[in-house]
Amino acid sequence: MNNELFGANELSTIDNERLRYIKQYASYEYNKYTYKYNNSPISIRKVTKTASSNKMCPNTTVIPNTENNPSHQTLEKYFLYKANTKDIPLNNDVEKIFFMCCGIFPNDDKILNTLENHNFLNILDEFIKTYSYIEKKYKDNETLAKMQKYMQYKKLAKNNGNELIKLREYFSKFHCINDISLIINKLLQIYYFNPELYNSYIEINENKKTSQKVNKIG
Repeated sequence: MNNELFGANELSTIDNERLRYIKQYASYEYNKYTYKYNNSPISIRKVTKTASSNKMCPNTTVIPNTENNPSHQTLEKYFLYKANTKDIPLNNDVEKIFFMCCGIFPNDDKILNTLENHNFLNILDEFIKTYSYIEKKYKDNETLAKMQKYMQYKKLAKNNGNELIKLREYFSKFHCINDISLIINKLLQIYYFNPELYNSYIEINENKKTSQKVNKIG
């Protein structure tokens, strides 16, 4: 599975019943993960320290074994693993990404609120809308559409490099999510399936910017 972005053109190829099934299974896996994470004991491993001149000082210590403890596997890695198992037969990369995004970001409001509160939604909104416009404009020319979307992604990275670094650092530190494409794919999914909610946050963001301008003038 690669880290491509999938918008309306790809998502529309999955029928509604299949989408509901994948979403429900993602919810099941999310609940199973959180239950294990909250209820599993923390395993430990011993680490040998350098020799000490004080014979009374132990030469080993124990630390949480997060690397090999399934209960401390990050949510991102857990869903990446599940997307590539036969537990749920996913037909292609579009279904895999949809499954992962539903599991890692189970609440549309929460991810939008997080992005808006930290001023990340503003830099991603222009890309999301341009990406969607390209899909509509070149819906009959898949090759040209892919080329145009790739160019827009490169433009996003070039013009907002520092902001994207901050975005990655924030989600890595506080949510253990390192793949920015998952965040963008989730936004594309919300924009396609729940446009009213998406636009409501854009309005909040626009009102906030207008208020800031008025305050500066005043």
